[in-house]
Amino acid sequence: MSLLEKLLPALERADSSSGAPGTAVNREVDALVPLMAGVDAPAVMRERWLERLFDALQNDQMPYIEGLGERLDELRVTPAMPPHGLIRYD
Repeated sequence: MSLLEKLLPALERADSSSGAPGTAVNREVDALVPLMAGVDAPAVMRERWLERLFDALQNDQMPYIEGLGERLDELRVTPAMPPHGLIRYD
């Protein structure tokens, strides 16, 4: 998550006319989602992660990680967790 949070602002300044940055980020998202889903973490921590990823999606100006939005449910992992967006920790 920290990688995506820090990577996106830097990529906003890069020349994306070739499409290479978007392709690279999509590959990283595809690799990271199964890893994050496989981490044994308490539901509260996992919900925090989802909140951070959702915030990163909202702040993604280019939109490099828009495909991640379709995969947030994969990161919920446990059926006991509510659908994303029902819990806010402010």
